Amino acid sequence: MGTDTMNVSQCTLRIAVTALLTFGAMSAVASAVLLTPIEAQAQDKGSEAITVQIRTIYATTDAKGVDPKLSDLKGKLVGAFETYGTFKELASHQTTLNTGGSYEFSIPGGNRLVVSHKGPEGKDAKTNTQLIKLGLGVTDKFKSDVRVSRGTTLFQAGLPHGSGILILAITVR
Repeated sequence: MGTDTMNVSQCTLRIAVTALLTFGAMSAVASAVLLTPIEAQAQDKGSEAITVQIRTIYATTDAKGVDPKLSDLKGKLVGAFETYGTFKELASHQTTLNTGGSYEFSIPGGNRLVVSHKGPEGKDAKTNTQLIKLGLGVTDKFKSDVRVSRGTTLFQAGLPHGSGILILAITVR
């Protein structure tokens, strides 16, 4: 049995069980019979929601110190941005996105960040984990697509701010 067939069968079974619990046996039979493979695949694709946390971090070369709110990222920040000594969280946003959905919010400097969930994007060759394609855009400054796996954090950095830079820490779950 191929992967596509298995996904359709699993989706059809899940819908049938849901219908059975909600509407009774007759609805379950009707749902399982009326659901075509294309509809099952479409429903399965739409259910690939991700939770995205975006933290806006201000990094400077001033005194040494990491905001306690960033304790989970301390090692990564210090290692990736070793020329900076101070890291302060300015804001944190969290949202859940379905495939095709996007989230937009203001960041310092009068800019707006848009994060879009563009759907699955193959598998990581080393870990064999599903990759997710995200679209990132900051006002007129840049637009980029990145591939990430659940549980990872990526940094987008370099926007000037005050006497330092902004770092966007984007975690996908």
